[in-house]
Amino acid sequence: MSDDNIYQPPQSDLTTGDEAQDLPVASRGQRFANQLIDYVFFFIFAMICGLILGATGLLNSYFEGEPNLGMDYLLGFIIMFLYYVPQEALWGKTIAKRITKTAVVTSDGDLISWGHAIIRTFSRFLPFEAFSFFGNQGGEGKPIGWHDSIAKTKVISFK
Repeated sequence: MSDDNIYQPPQSDLTTGDEAQDLPVASRGQRFANQLIDYVFFFIFAMICGLILGATGLLNSYFEGEPNLGMDYLLGFIIMFLYYVPQEALWGKTIAKRITKTAVVTSDGDLISWGHAIIRTFSRFLPFEAFSFFGNQGGEGKPIGWHDSIAKTKVISFK
């Protein structure tokens, strides 16, 4: 007789995030590289969005009048949300994090939710937020940006 019991419930290999807690927090160099690489890809993404909006004529009425600084900021805000939120919410990684072998997780080590990703992106609009991880140190002496501490997330390294 075989060891397979047809009445036994199926077994799954579920992870609870404990593995992520054991992974080291990303270094200051990795965080800085993430920021630089993501800025490059964000600007490429913004240019593509601008080309699409221009080709479809959606912004024609905007360009006919006086420049509107508020509209510029709103458009930049929307494009930044479209770049960061889906990548972080769906995969826990932006393009830069894929390159540097890092990922964003909750402070407990679980995958982040859409809410975490939205809070992280909102926090990126704080003045001087880009420099916040230079001075703010986590419990392991590693950099923690304001967008991490506000959203209760951390960036871990897979290297």
